[in-house]
Amino acid sequence: MGDEDERAQRRRLAALSYLLMPVSGLVVRYATDPGERDEFHALQSVFLGVGLLLLFPVAGFVGELYFSAAIAVWVVAMLTAYNGMAFEFPIAGPLARERT
Repeated sequence: MGDEDERAQRRRLAALSYLLMPVSGLVVRYATDPGERDEFHALQSVFLGVGLLLLFPVAGFVGELYFSAAIAVWVVAMLTAYNGMAFEFPIAGPLARERT
């Protein structure tokens, strides 16, 4: 039972790392025990969040498309992390993978 609880805790922390990315990814990475977290999702959250923030000025030109895409990325990231899958987003995923 303990092993299943640990996996469930890791999945919850992985999903929470995407909640307010990139800030939540940094919090999960630096404020939790290394054994409790999924390093890949914490880092990918940081890279995705920074990427979305850098693209924010483009939102003025393609407003609804940007926000729709950002919400889709956010939902997919949280759901895949919670279900225990390591979905790699382009650019952010490989960067996170090579640092874990």
